[in-house]
Amino acid sequence: MTRWAAASRRGPFRAAVRSRSVWSAAAACVLLAPAALRAHDFWLDPSTFTPAANQVVSVRLMVGQRLRGEPIPRTATLIERFVLATAAGEAPVPGRDGADPAGLVRLGSPGLAIVGYASRNSSVSSKPGAGTTVVMRKWVP
Repeated sequence: MTRWAAASRRGPFRAAVRSRSVWSAAAACVLLAPAALRAHDFWLDPSTFTPAANQVVSVRLMVGQRLRGEPIPRTATLIERFVLATAAGEAPVPGRDGADPAGLVRLGSPGLAIVGYASRNSSVSSKPGAGTTVVMRKWVP
């Protein structure tokens, strides 16, 4: 006999309470999942998307939400890969540690150029009251 069958034998009230708590937990997961997924975005922000030949393009590392963000300085220990890929091949994006913009690239010839970035795992934390709002809510089933 399963636990659910045993619960329903004990009385309809217990089975209803157990069923309600399962549905409440499932609903909370569905409702709270998008909030967790909307944490912070990370993107690369070039100084121009249409550079001329031999023009230097600066690349900023940005973090925020909905393309409203703040620049992050280059941190060499966090960079796994920061490259410029063109038809001629792939080259590392040079830059100074702690600098913003994080990198500078010179595009020698016309054509498609892609800047790629991969970072090592890291976390960011802030103290409550320093531009953050802390919301606490007690869930009552």
